[in-house]
Amino acid sequence: MMTNVQDTMFDTNAAINATTGRPLSSIPQTLIFSVGGPGINSVSYYYENTAVVADKAPVTFSMNATHYIWTNQTDDEVLAVLRSSCNVPPGTTDVFVIQVLRDADGRLVAIMYGTHYTGTWAAAVYFKFTVYPNIASYTDSYYIVRWSDTNGDFTPNIGDTFTILAQGRP
Repeated sequence: MMTNVQDTMFDTNAAINATTGRPLSSIPQTLIFSVGGPGINSVSYYYENTAVVADKAPVTFSMNATHYIWTNQTDDEVLAVLRSSCNVPPGTTDVFVIQVLRDADGRLVAIMYGTHYTGTWAAAVYFKFTVYPNIASYTDSYYIVRWSDTNGDFTPNIGDTFTILAQGRP
């Protein structure tokens, strides 16, 4: 999507605080994409779980025995979906979040992930082909979206169905 080469790093890079997951202020980028949920990506984990108000993500993910749950910064439930409605593997439907914040260092942080790998893949497809070309019309801080495989190939692609289930600002 970018014409210029972009720096890429894993969350195990020394530029990421190994204890908290916070990207160090020495990172020169003004934009951070964190792909992967808080259960596997320390950067996503940091922004969703920090006590630093200026770094707090708009929504936070959790789960119980039956549901995947997103709550806002005041701990109000934004959305809960049945875990059984997000099937994998091979997977024909999943739910993902795309959320954006400006952190305490002034960096724009975009976090995207699904409840499973297919949802994370779907989030990237949706961002690239739907959000990015129309970025000015996406003015909320978070979007929680259901991906449904409509052509039976078990892979997220632009021909599938994407339904916004929740959106808002902190």
